[in-house]
Parts: sequence; C-alpha cells; structure tokens
Amino acid sequence: MARIPERFLAQKIAIHIGAAELQPLLDRQNYGNLRTATRSLPQGGIGVVGGALLPETGSFLVFTGVPIRAPNTLEPRNSHETIQALASLDGAFIAIHWDDTANTLTLVTDRLGLQPAYYRRDEIGFTVVSDTRALPAQPNLAAWGGFFALGHTIADRTLAKGLQRLPPASIIRYRPADDRLTIDRYWDWPSPSNSWRTFDFVEALVDDVEHYGRYAPAGSTLLLSGGLDSRLLLGALALARQDVQALVVAHPGELRSADSRYAMRAAKVMGVRYRQMKAAEPFFSCRPYLRYLEAMDAAFPTLDLFIPRVASVLPDEPVWDGFMPDYLFSAHQQPRGAFAGYWQQEVRKPGSLQWQAVRALFHEDVAEAMWQGFQDDYSAEANRWPQDEFGLARFRLNNRGRNRPAMNPLKVYANHALPFIPGASAEVLSHAAGLPAEERRGARFHMRLLRRIGRRALAAPLISGGSPIRRSRIDFAYWSARLQEEAAARLPSRLRRRPHRASLSAFIGDWLIEPHDEHWIRPAALQEPPTASPSQTMIWKLFFYWKVWEWTHNGTLYERLAPRAMD
Repeated sequence: MARIPERFLAQKIAIHIGAAELQPLLDRQNYGNLRTATRSLPQGGIGVVGGALLPETGSFLVFTGVPIRAPNTLEPRNSHETIQALASLDGAFIAIHWDDTANTLTLVTDRLGLQPAYYRRDEIGFTVVSDTRALPAQPNLAAWGGFFALGHTIADRTLAKGLQRLPPASIIRYRPADDRLTIDRYWDWPSPSNSWRTFDFVEALVDDVEHYGRYAPAGSTLLLSGGLDSRLLLGALALARQDVQALVVAHPGELRSADSRYAMRAAKVMGVRYRQMKAAEPFFSCRPYLRYLEAMDAAFPTLDLFIPRVASVLPDEPVWDGFMPDYLFSAHQQPRGAFAGYWQQEVRKPGSLQWQAVRALFHEDVAEAMWQGFQDDYSAEANRWPQDEFGLARFRLNNRGRNRPAMNPLKVYANHALPFIPGASAEVLSHAAGLPAEERRGARFHMRLLRRIGRRALAAPLISGGSPIRRSRIDFAYWSARLQEEAAARLPSRLRRRPHRASLSAFIGDWLIEPHDEHWIRPAALQEPPTASPSQTMIWKLFFYWKVWEWTHNGTLYERLAPRAMD
C-alpha cells in the first residue's frame, strides 16, 4: 500500500457543467490565497484550490481529503479498475475522476461521508463545490429547523436551498452529454455481531496511524485534550512511534481548566513535547472569531462552543485530531429507549427557550415551516435505520457526527490544516457496529482500549463532557473533582447560577437589521438589546447566525463585520 502522490491532492474543488463561470467558484473557496488550477470539460470545467495539478488533456484523478491504504498505482486511464480501487480506500476523502474516453465524471465519497462536498443540479447546470459559500443561495427552512432543534442539519441537507451534500459511501456518475446523473452506494453498515469481542481495535488504530503518518512530517501537531478519544490517539501515536508535538488549547470553562491540565500531564507522562496556547479574548468579539466565521462555511456559526478557539490557533500543517468512531465507542447522547428516548432527551421542542426565540423572531409561517420541515426530515432519516440502539448509534454518526464541526474536524480545520482522523476504516467500523450501548456507557470500552495500550495511557486523569472519568476505584484526581462538584452543588442557588452576561459579542447590535429582513423576521423582536434577558439574548444569537449565513453566501461577511472586530 502507498500514499497518494501530492500531484493528486487538492484542498478544495469546484466543478460546473453549464453556462456559469468556474473561476468565481474557486475564488470564493480560496481562504488562504492558494494556487488554483482549472481544466476544461465538455460544456464546463473543473478547478482545484491548492496542491493538485490538472493535465491539459486526457483522463485524470484528483482528491480532497486524505485517502489511506491506496494501491501502489492508480491509473486514471483505466476507468473501471480505478473506480473499484477508489471504493476500497479508507480515510476521509472525495475522489474525482474524469474519463476522457467515455466523457463521464465520477465522484467517490468516503464510507462515512466525512469529507465535505456539495452538489446542485438546476436550470443553470450541474455544480459541485467543497464549500457551500461558493454559491449564492436562499435558506432551506427545513434545514434551519434541524439546526435549531438538534444543532445540525439532517442527512444530506444544507442550510442552502437546493444544495445537497454528497452522500456517504457513494459512487456519483455524471455524463454532461445527456445530463445523466446516477448515484450508487458501494458500502453499507454490516449487521451487528459479537466480532468486537475478539477484534484488536488498538492494533487497527495503530495501523491507521502508520498509514496517515506517510502524509505527516516529523513533529506534526496532535490536538490534545483531557478527553478519552484524544488519550486513545496519543497512545496509538506512541505505539506507532510517530513523532508528534502536542498542542493544548487552554479551556478555562471545562471543570476549572481540568481539560488542559490533564492534557499537559498526559503529554509529560507519554514523553511527548507540548505547547499550550490561549485564544484571544474576548474571543467572540475578536478578529480570530471573524476568521472562524469565514472558514466554517456558514454551516455552524456559534457564540458558545470551544471549537472556534481551537481553530483560531491551528498551525498551517497536518494535525492529528481524535479517533473518528467516537459515537460508536461512547454512549454520548444515546439515551436508553433508542429513538424514542433520543427524541425525548435530545431534540429541542417548541416549548424550549430556543424555539420560543425562533417563534418570536421569525414570522409564524417561517417558524412553522422550519419546525414541520425538521420533523419530516427527522422522521424520514430515523426510519432509514433499525429502530434499536445500533440503529441510533449509526443515526448519530451519520448526522451529528458528520454534520457538526465539533465532531467532524473536516468541516472547519481543513481551511487551515490537513486533519488526520484515524478510525474511519471499513475494518474498524464493521467491528465497532456491534458494540452494545451498555458496553459503551461510562467510558467502559474506552477504558478497555486504554488498558490495552498500557498503564501510561491512564497515568493522567481524564475528563469527558465536563465531568471527570474514573480510571480505577482509587482515583484521587477523580474523587477530588467529584468533591469539588458536590461542594459547589451545596452552595445557595444565587451563588451557583451564572449571572446573565452583560456583553455577548461586539458583532451583535441593531446595525445587523436590514430592510429586506422583514420578509423573514419580525423587527419588533429585536427592539430590546441582547443584554435585556436570557430570552432576548437567544433571539439576538439566532438572528446573528441567520445574518452570518446570509453574508457568507453573498460574499459580504468580512466587510460587514471587520470594522467592529477587536484586535
């Protein structure tokens, strides 16, 4: 097995068959002012940002993302064998093959559909882009309903009307001559079995690390936290003897900075060089946050999460970021009762603060279309999967794990770096598919894997979701953190409750409102400032997300926000 030659690897792609110009699609995705290259196709063309070279004539092959376990040779001229080989690759990638003899464009997506790419087919033509921001768009209200209800879109939806994400594990063929599009799935989840009991996940993860390591320079960066997947990857890198340097981003909000403290301690124990960095503060009013908003492709604006801070300090180089099948190895957001329990526990419903804000901000018909569209999408997507714990685990990975940037680093980090995410291989996924939820709860399976790596992997404390993880019965760090939590819980409620923040972001204010907004929103909902109450804060946050999406797609985000950014 070999690595894919650099001449085949690109950062972003744009394909258009039709009357529109190709170069603007590339320019809107060229976040780092990288080199671009284009190639004419019948009735259109293809372009790439960064890296890859496109031959002037003949068949060709290009990738975004990082495929691993490639055959020693990939010959673009032999179309059938090439497509078969592409469908056997592991990793996160989009493969784009042009057969010059058959005049056929073929795209192959990775098994989980982690590498982003989007397509639109309309009266203008057939278009494929790596970033939705490449295209002007109208809002998809059903997708916005999913964003408000679950924090992410459903299945292949995007927030842009008519723009779909390329489906996972698929071979997409398009023939410009007769505008024929076919989509065939080449891989499906196997039926759950007990094979996980005897399969060596650690060995498989180390093998993934070794294959990714062929793309990594010495001293490449490991994004290290105090969490379970991060520790698992740290151990696998050590077993593979991969030379890395850990980057620990200060996280003051995670159990009194325990996340970064535990990460640095783990790096010391494992003998890995590390450096700690802090994001600029107040972060959500600073230029680094503005750069995040540009880079995250309008898919997930946020004023709360930690991931924008991490993205703001990323180096421009390959980064190792966790073990991909998190939702297969943990029971995070998998309540008992399968889908019924998930709907009850995880979905924000009309009585929630979020949906009250939606109904206050948007016109009644708009808010209703969002909620009803989300319900229809959720029902259709949930019914695709077995109605048991295994089906729910796949649903979460296919939706939240694939579409939410905190779970899929390719949604944001790829604008700065080349993320490596070991674990997204057919072998690992096939065996992990049978893990019972009870085995995954309480970090039980993670602990089994960490013990398999060795005692050093468990020498430093662990944290997950803001809560300490017990490594053994006698775990002084765990019990100390628990005692602190219990002591805080005994405080009077007025001392425990966080005061309402006096300032949300310098980017929020009545200057956001434009005359055309009245088509969608009720301006009266924005008469009070965002600091007036928690409900008013929520209304302004949702409106800010709405405007960020709009300005990203019409290309005015930076000029609108930059004058108000703090250095």
